Amino acid sequence: ADGESTEEDSESTEAADGKTAEISQEEVTEFAEEIEGAVMNKDLKALADLTSFPVYVASATDTEGKVENKEAFLALDKDKLFTEEFVDAITNVDVSALEKVEAGYVITDGKQNIIFNVGEDGTLGIVGINNK
Repeated sequence: ADGESTEEDSESTEAADGKTAEISQEEVTEFAEEIEGAVMNKDLKALADLTSFPVYVASATDTEGKVENKEAFLALDKDKLFTEEFVDAITNVDVSALEKVEAGYVITDGKQNIIFNVGEDGTLGIVGINNK
Protein backbone atom coordinates (compact mmCIF):
# COMPACT_ATOMS: atom_id res chain seq x y z
CA ALA A 1 0.00 0.00 0.00
CA ASP A 2 2.87 2.37 0.75
CA GLY A 3 4.27 1.92 -2.73
CA GLU A 4 0.88 2.72 -4.21
CA SER A 5 0.45 5.92 -2.23
CA THR A 6 3.90 7.09 -3.38
CA GLU A 7 2.80 6.55 -6.99
CA GLU A 8 -0.43 8.44 -6.32
CA ASP A 9 1.56 11.26 -4.75
CA SER A 10 3.75 11.62 -7.83
CA GLU A 11 0.67 11.56 -10.05
CA SER A 12 -1.02 14.30 -8.03
CA THR A 13 2.19 16.37 -8.27
CA GLU A 14 2.05 16.03 -12.04
CA ALA A 15 -1.60 17.05 -11.97
CA ALA A 16 -0.74 20.11 -9.87
CA ASP A 17 1.79 21.16 -12.51
CA GLY A 18 -0.96 21.19 -15.13
CA LYS A 19 -3.24 23.17 -12.84
CA THR A 20 -4.16 25.74 -15.49
CA ALA A 21 -6.66 23.24 -16.88
CA GLU A 22 -8.67 23.70 -13.68
CA ILE A 23 -9.17 27.43 -14.28
CA SER A 24 -12.16 27.95 -16.54
CA GLN A 25 -12.42 30.60 -19.23
CA GLU A 26 -15.25 32.08 -17.18
CA GLU A 27 -12.94 32.46 -14.15
CA VAL A 28 -10.29 34.05 -16.36
CA THR A 29 -12.83 36.51 -17.77
CA GLU A 30 -14.23 37.39 -14.31
CA PHE A 31 -10.72 37.95 -12.93
CA ALA A 32 -9.79 40.13 -15.92
CA GLU A 33 -12.98 42.16 -15.43
CA GLU A 34 -12.04 42.72 -11.78
CA ILE A 35 -8.62 43.96 -12.93
CA GLU A 36 -10.23 46.28 -15.47
CA GLY A 37 -12.58 47.65 -12.81
CA ALA A 38 -9.70 48.33 -10.41
CA VAL A 39 -7.72 50.09 -13.16
CA MET A 40 -10.73 52.08 -14.37
CA ASN A 41 -11.38 53.30 -10.80
CA LYS A 42 -7.64 53.83 -10.20
CA ASP A 43 -8.12 51.70 -7.10
CA LEU A 44 -4.69 50.72 -5.80
CA LYS A 45 -6.09 48.57 -2.98
CA ALA A 46 -8.41 46.59 -5.28
CA LEU A 47 -5.50 46.01 -7.68
CA ALA A 48 -3.27 44.94 -4.77
CA ASP A 49 -5.90 42.39 -3.73
CA LEU A 50 -5.68 40.82 -7.20
CA THR A 51 -1.88 40.71 -7.26
CA SER A 52 0.59 37.91 -6.51
CA PHE A 53 3.72 39.18 -4.75
CA PRO A 54 6.48 39.85 -5.51
CA VAL A 55 5.27 41.52 -8.70
CA TYR A 56 6.90 43.50 -11.51
CA VAL A 57 5.57 47.07 -11.92
CA ALA A 58 7.31 49.09 -14.64
CA SER A 59 6.65 52.46 -12.99
CA ALA A 60 8.34 51.35 -9.74
CA THR A 61 11.68 52.61 -11.01
CA ASP A 62 13.28 53.08 -7.58
CA THR A 63 13.19 49.29 -7.05
CA GLU A 64 13.85 48.41 -10.70
CA GLY A 65 10.24 47.32 -11.01
CA LYS A 66 10.18 44.78 -8.20
CA VAL A 67 7.41 45.25 -5.65
CA GLU A 68 7.90 42.79 -2.80
CA ASN A 69 4.57 42.91 -0.98
CA LYS A 70 1.15 44.49 -0.64
CA GLU A 71 2.41 47.27 1.66
CA ALA A 72 5.02 48.33 -0.91
CA PHE A 73 2.38 48.12 -3.66
CA LEU A 74 0.00 50.37 -1.74
CA ALA A 75 2.82 52.90 -1.35
CA LEU A 76 3.28 53.21 -5.14
CA ASP A 77 2.64 56.57 -6.79
CA LYS A 78 -0.93 56.27 -8.05
CA ASP A 79 -0.44 58.94 -10.72
CA LYS A 80 2.60 57.13 -12.13
CA LEU A 81 0.81 53.78 -12.06
CA PHE A 82 -2.55 54.81 -13.49
CA THR A 83 -1.49 56.95 -16.44
CA GLU A 84 -4.21 57.78 -18.95
CA GLU A 85 -2.46 55.69 -21.60
CA PHE A 86 -2.23 52.70 -19.23
CA VAL A 87 -5.85 52.96 -18.06
CA ASP A 88 -7.00 53.10 -21.71
CA ALA A 89 -4.76 50.16 -22.69
CA ILE A 90 -6.32 47.98 -19.99
CA THR A 91 -9.95 49.11 -20.00
CA ASN A 92 -10.42 49.07 -23.78
CA VAL A 93 -9.87 45.31 -24.03
CA ASP A 94 -12.58 42.71 -24.57
CA VAL A 95 -11.46 40.25 -21.90
CA SER A 96 -14.06 37.60 -22.71
CA ALA A 97 -11.68 35.80 -25.06
CA LEU A 98 -8.24 36.10 -23.45
CA GLU A 99 -5.87 33.39 -24.65
CA LYS A 100 -3.22 31.91 -22.41
CA VAL A 101 0.35 32.52 -23.55
CA GLU A 102 3.58 31.34 -21.94
CA ALA A 103 3.65 34.24 -19.47
CA GLY A 104 -0.03 33.81 -18.58
CA TYR A 105 -3.01 35.90 -19.62
CA VAL A 106 -2.26 39.34 -21.02
CA ILE A 107 -4.69 42.26 -20.92
CA THR A 108 -3.52 44.76 -23.51
CA ASP A 109 -4.55 46.82 -26.51
CA GLY A 110 -0.98 47.74 -27.35
CA LYS A 111 2.34 48.21 -25.60
CA GLN A 112 1.20 48.53 -21.99
CA ASN A 113 -0.34 45.52 -20.26
CA ILE A 114 -1.19 43.55 -17.18
CA ILE A 115 -0.23 39.89 -17.06
CA PHE A 116 -1.91 37.43 -14.70
CA ASN A 117 -1.44 33.73 -14.26
CA VAL A 118 -2.28 30.76 -12.06
CA GLY A 119 -0.10 30.73 -8.96
CA GLU A 120 1.29 27.76 -7.08
CA ASP A 121 -1.82 27.83 -4.89
CA GLY A 122 -4.02 27.34 -7.96
CA THR A 123 -5.56 30.82 -7.86
CA LEU A 124 -5.21 33.65 -10.35
CA GLY A 125 -3.00 36.61 -9.57
CA ILE A 126 -1.35 39.54 -11.35
CA VAL A 127 2.32 38.78 -12.03
CA GLY A 128 3.28 41.81 -14.11
CA ILE A 129 2.18 45.40 -14.65
CA ASN A 130 3.85 46.92 -17.69
CA ASN A 131 2.59 50.48 -17.46
CA LYS A 132 5.40 52.32 -19.26
